[in-house]
Amino acid sequence: MSATRIEFEVPGRPVPQGSARAFAGKGKAAGKAFLTNDPTGTISKWRGDIRDAVGHLKPARPIAGPVRLELTFGLVRPRSHYLPANRTRPAPVLRSDAPAACVTGPDTDKLERAVLDALTDVIYLDDAQVYEVLGRKVWIEAGGPGLRATAAFMDEVPTIGATSVELRGAFDGAPPVAAGQVALDL
Repeated sequence: MSATRIEFEVPGRPVPQGSARAFAGKGKAAGKAFLTNDPTGTISKWRGDIRDAVGHLKPARPIAGPVRLELTFGLVRPRSHYLPANRTRPAPVLRSDAPAACVTGPDTDKLERAVLDALTDVIYLDDAQVYEVLGRKVWIEAGGPGLRATAAFMDEVPTIGATSVELRGAFDGAPPVAAGQVALDL
């Protein structure tokens, strides 16, 4: 099985793709319903930035086969994570109780959704071709926020085993569970 890889970076604040919102029109539009995904226009700009970053790296025609994505979203820590500068501290210092993991908004899946949609018809035909996404959020300590991405195009989707997948209790040492079965300890 062979793979082709495209790696790219997108500077700027990652923007999540929110859920569609419906609202009723007012004035001359009264009685009409409207649907929007992007009331502020920021998601359109972010998607454009992603497409621009792929630029000359994109294939001549969008890929029709399976795609695997690795997405790392670099986010700026909030000011509350730092002790402010003062006479004894010439620059803000990271608090000892500041979280190491980026577990605040925006939601990782909504950040991923924006990238998946941006790359449709650019490097692949449809985001349904993406069989695996590894998405993570990290705090950026130096430099600016952004996205680092790798897209791997496979000849075929990797399989686990010839006919079945063995699921293991990864967290509790539970015995293997056969494919198609679910084991619950309640």
